[in-house]
Amino acid sequence: MKKYLTIFLLFYKVCFASQLDDLISFAEKNSPKLKEFNHQKNINSLKQSYILSLPNPKLYVGFSNFEINKPYLSSNNPMGSFLIGLSQEYPLPIKRYLDSQIVSKENELIDLNRTILERQLKRQIKENYADFIFSFRKEEVINQQLDLYKKYKKIFEENYKYGKVQLKDILSLDVKVLETQKILEEISKEKEIVKNQIFYLIGGDYPLNDDKTFYIEDFSEKSDVDDSVYIKQIEIDIEKTEKEIQRSKVEYLPNLEFTGEYMYRKGLPDMFTFKISITLPVFKSKKEDLIEIQKKEEKLIKQLQLENEKLRIKNLFHTVNITYNKNKQLIEIYEKILREKENQIKAIELSLKYGKAEPDEILKTLEEIFQIKLMVLDLKLENLKLRFKLEEIL
Repeated sequence: MKKYLTIFLLFYKVCFASQLDDLISFAEKNSPKLKEFNHQKNINSLKQSYILSLPNPKLYVGFSNFEINKPYLSSNNPMGSFLIGLSQEYPLPIKRYLDSQIVSKENELIDLNRTILERQLKRQIKENYADFIFSFRKEEVINQQLDLYKKYKKIFEENYKYGKVQLKDILSLDVKVLETQKILEEISKEKEIVKNQIFYLIGGDYPLNDDKTFYIEDFSEKSDVDDSVYIKQIEIDIEKTEKEIQRSKVEYLPNLEFTGEYMYRKGLPDMFTFKISITLPVFKSKKEDLIEIQKKEEKLIKQLQLENEKLRIKNLFHTVNITYNKNKQLIEIYEKILREKENQIKAIELSLKYGKAEPDEILKTLEEIFQIKLMVLDLKLENLKLRFKLEEIL
């Protein structure tokens, strides 16, 4: 029967979008944090285009060689002239290309950072959604417990007439009812807190209801740590640093600047000047070596960070896997104990009719059943959150 139920839930999940899928889609469209990355990507695209283009040319005008007491053009001063000039700086194509490659790697990092944020956001939404849905399951358990208390209160009151139960037993049952109702109120308040947290994460209000089809299949124990988005993030960062090293190697190469000037002189032929200038040094100096060494050290640091991240993810995966399987075993044990306790309560109830069982024994067994049901729900919820954690990192 359990097998057929699982197949049905999987079929339902494939055929119909679940409430959780709708929440995630809503968050992808409305989350302000995710929208930030779209603007960052646009900024870097514009930056890349700017780097590949030449700097704006310079236009200048001026007067040269004027006499202080005659600040104007005159045939008596053949050295005086009015000039207009245009200059254009020309960074070497290799420098612009490598700068563009660095920005391209920054774009890849932006995409990966967005993917990481999406995964973190999805995990948080799923965890809160699981809390929200499991609050309904806990309410069901609590209401079932209250029904049991009401049932046994009637039995106690009936047996009280025949002296089989004392008044303190009925009062103890009333106290249990009040305590359970208080738990129910606390869960209702926590549900509202979780709902508001979900609204914050998805970027707006959304009509949330109970979802009895909520189902998450088991995760695979096999995984490739190298496929983790966190690993890819560091690898791309290393590639970016490698591009920066290549850029530092050509830093010493000279940039060119072309200048053209036209000079007007009164009474003399006009003149034209053309100049080419280059930046220094033409040969690699110690300063450029230091920049390259600095970038190489940065690369070594990031390579160590990569190794550490691989170890962290492997350790996390194994820890989650062990905890997940331990919880599954505990759930099986608790469910077996629960079946035994439910059979036990029936036997005690039958004995109570003949005055062969103590009311305290019934109250104790009822409380044990109640606590076991809540513990099973908590373990199932913990396993769901472990699954969501793995989905984020792998």
